[in-house]
Amino acid sequence: MGSFLRQYPDIRVSLVLSDRYIDVVDEGFDVAVRLTSRPVESFVARRLAGIAYAVCATPAYLASHAAIAVPADLSAHDCVLNGLAPDSEWTFVRDSVQTSVPVRGRLTVNSSESVRVAVLDGAGVGLLPLFAVAEDVRAGRVQVLLDGHTVEGAFGNSVYAIFAPGKFLSPKIRVFVDYLVAAFAKEHPWDLHARDLPAAPA
Repeated sequence: MGSFLRQYPDIRVSLVLSDRYIDVVDEGFDVAVRLTSRPVESFVARRLAGIAYAVCATPAYLASHAAIAVPADLSAHDCVLNGLAPDSEWTFVRDSVQTSVPVRGRLTVNSSESVRVAVLDGAGVGLLPLFAVAEDVRAGRVQVLLDGHTVEGAFGNSVYAIFAPGKFLSPKIRVFVDYLVAAFAKEHPWDLHARDLPAAPA
């Protein structure tokens, strides 16, 4: 935001950070930045980036629990769940075959950052965007599991800028969305894939 404000000194920005679903029109927002695979058709949506996800756990947790070699093995584990997710299944794709696995756990939290903290504390296995745990993986604090699979994110595998159709006619909205598109086009942590990071030993 600092870079944007320097580039457009006449624009004021009120940035609201929330994990809940925002009704853009009813709540008076100009633009929402949202993780989704299916943007609402009645809105304009510009894709900013893809999001890669990983199933991960700490080495200590893995050392004291059953091995996780295939997605079905997750049924025997405590999974840290995101209460904002639409269901309690994690979906995996390998060789064009999709598998949905019911997951359960004793801890449910309402933000991805809280899932990350709980996983780091050894509470169980988590499903997280790679950008959220990349440094933890590199540092050996957590390990990526099932790295031969693509994991579908609970909220979608893309990030979009979403706004009402008439909003884009406003110059301030147009330059802001264009700025986001350009900013996300650069190399960032959300470009990571599981293959770029060390996986848990077999």
